[in-house]
Amino acid sequence: DYNATIENDALANDLEKMMKCLSERDKEIIIRHIYNDESMYEIAMDMEMSKERVRQIITAGLEKMKSSEYAKKFFSRYL
Repeated sequence: DYNATIENDALANDLEKMMKCLSERDKEIIIRHIYNDESMYEIAMDMEMSKERVRQIITAGLEKMKSSEYAKKFFSRYL
């Protein structure tokens, strides 16, 4: 449906803006894990790092996104 498409596009745009605070590597790991549903183990093996390091990167990256200036604006609009 058209409205759902518009909402999804807007959300994708907002998420992209929140991810600007991340390094390319951190962004790739978060996208692969959350949006592509890859396991931490799969990402770790592919990127030659430990599963624990992948977990740390995801946790820190999500925290950075949550505390970014854009996230503050985003949540103040919708919450």
